[in-house]
Amino acid sequence: MQVGIFHFGYLSFGSKLIIHKLVKNCIKSEMKVANVLFDQDSKQYGVTEFTKDALEDWEHIRIGVLPNSLNEDIHMTLQQFDSIIILGGSRQQVSYLEKYAKGRVLSVPISILNDFEGSQYTLGYDTALNVVVNNILKIIDTIDSLKYGKLRVFCAQIPGTTANVLLEDVATAIDGNSIYQPDEKFWDELANRLDEKYKAGTTYSILVINEAQDPEQVQEKLAQKLDIDFKWNHFDESQCLGPYPTAVDRVLAMKLAQCVVRWMDEVRQSAYLVVKEHQVEFENI
Repeated sequence: MQVGIFHFGYLSFGSKLIIHKLVKNCIKSEMKVANVLFDQDSKQYGVTEFTKDALEDWEHIRIGVLPNSLNEDIHMTLQQFDSIIILGGSRQQVSYLEKYAKGRVLSVPISILNDFEGSQYTLGYDTALNVVVNNILKIIDTIDSLKYGKLRVFCAQIPGTTANVLLEDVATAIDGNSIYQPDEKFWDELANRLDEKYKAGTTYSILVINEAQDPEQVQEKLAQKLDIDFKWNHFDESQCLGPYPTAVDRVLAMKLAQCVVRWMDEVRQSAYLVVKEHQVEFENI
């Protein structure tokens, strides 16, 4: 049997743990397992087979990831595998791969945005939330210790281009304001809130945006309405995940890995793994 691993997004601790357990189980069962990657220069897909030696030096293993946009060349690559494990990606991407796959497909919900349809949680979300919030709280400590003669506004830009749970939860956790697809009425209301907060004695305000919003445009809009000192910082996906996953993500990674191995051993049909009430369930595609 040929098993293919298709990975979307940043390679995290959880992803590597799942892949390691899958590869170990496949090699033990004498199955061939390979990682599908994409070369940005040639725009071609490639396949790298995992060997027994790779397990002995797993810390230094190189695992390829796929871009969000797939081209038709992926169709021939899909035909090489009897079973396909998709780590991350959206339901639309999973459906596309499942449509052209020769064999069965298993989707594993991995995303720092917690935006996989049908799953209450995604692997990586809890770590990202904790990392971003803790970093912003450190910035707040610095801002609060330095008094200015005008309102200080700090804007944190996080990954993503759509309205999602991470955007809202970060803003809620640090008592800030999230911005997504604002109109002129929104800017007026935001400026009023920031001004009232400043007059009440709070010398700073925190804004949270994602990559759909340009921080320089945020500064421009607010500067038209308020006298502010504006600073911003971008958190990319690698920063959000950091080197140390939370205990919640470690537990979820183990549960997902166990289900992936079970799916392989039991020869189940194509399915999504989804998290409901802290338990991992199979949902048929």
